Amino acid sequence: MSVSDRPPLSEIFGPLNGIRIVLVIAAFIAAVVAAISGRWMVAAILFAGVVAHLLGWLYLYRKAMEERR
Repeated sequence: MSVSDRPPLSEIFGPLNGIRIVLVIAAFIAAVVAAISGRWMVAAILFAGVVAHLLGWLYLYRKAMEERR
């Protein structure tokens, strides 16, 4: 298979993005539950992961928008 025959990466990773979104939402809910139950270290680690994911997504989104210009 040549490079020109391959589907674009957006088609390959599209379903994985949906799974990633579900997992990040689940991590956020788990962080909230952990915070409510008083498990602050667990909540902090989960919140840190969610925030890191958000910052990474924002970076990639801005990069994609700049490439489209």
